Amino acid sequence: MKINKQQLILISSFLLGIALYVFAVQTTFTFRFANYDTLMIVLLTIIAGPAVLLLGYGTVVLIGGVASLRLAEFLARVTRSKHVIEIIDEKPQTLRQKIQTEYFTLIMPLLVFVLSMVIVWDVYNLHEDSTSIFHPLLHWLDVLSKPTGIGPITFAIDAIPAMITLIAISGITPAIVLPYFRKFKITGVNSGPFHTTLLTTVLGFVIGLGAILAIVGLVYETLWVGKEPRYYHYVIPAMLGLCIHYTIGAYLGREKSEKMITKTLEQQSRKRVVQGTVHIRGPHEN
Repeated sequence: MKINKQQLILISSFLLGIALYVFAVQTTFTFRFANYDTLMIVLLTIIAGPAVLLLGYGTVVLIGGVASLRLAEFLARVTRSKHVIEIIDEKPQTLRQKIQTEYFTLIMPLLVFVLSMVIVWDVYNLHEDSTSIFHPLLHWLDVLSKPTGIGPITFAIDAIPAMITLIAISGITPAIVLPYFRKFKITGVNSGPFHTTLLTTVLGFVIGLGAILAIVGLVYETLWVGKEPRYYHYVIPAMLGLCIHYTIGAYLGREKSEKMITKTLEQQSRKRVVQGTVHIRGPHEN
């Protein structure tokens, strides 16, 4: 079978994610094939990869393809704006054009990873008993301070579902805006394009000064000082690998979500988000 460049990149990215899983186990538990516990953790993490891949695919199709225009309509009503979407049929020809149409996909794994780690750090600092009724949930999501005596396999069984949940939360906004970076040209009237506005708003809210300081604190406490939590060696690279696999799934589902958005636009079922073209005239034009 002949493999094109796109398939080669996807396969390479998938293998990179698996390599990160093995590296995570190696740096935390000293992985050996003869060791049953560490081998089971590697297998559990590798199984989590396709699960996250399907999660990324489903999110970009169900939320990006089905619900994103409804969200855009809601935001347009709140801001009293209008969004005109032009469907672009031409495929990029030059390398620069191809990079421009795919640039968000290239940065999406890092974006989801940073958002996930910010939430991880916030959960780590908020799961104390004083959080009242939210303590059980936050304690379950706290993958950085699992008890050191629970055993490697038990830790993996507890941590992997929590990491998948955190990535599912972090990947919602990137999955919503992903379909709009290639096939559509969006012009906002009285506002910026809704997909970039949504993305920058979420990033500004989540990755503000406090989030940056939290990341610095995470790096300082775990990587420089070397104190607890014990399992950061596993969580950080494993989370990055899961984010890569999540992006692969989102990438595979992007075309389907674009078709769903196109079909909805052609039905002209929205008042403030419509298909069309905006022509801007200068002061001397008739």
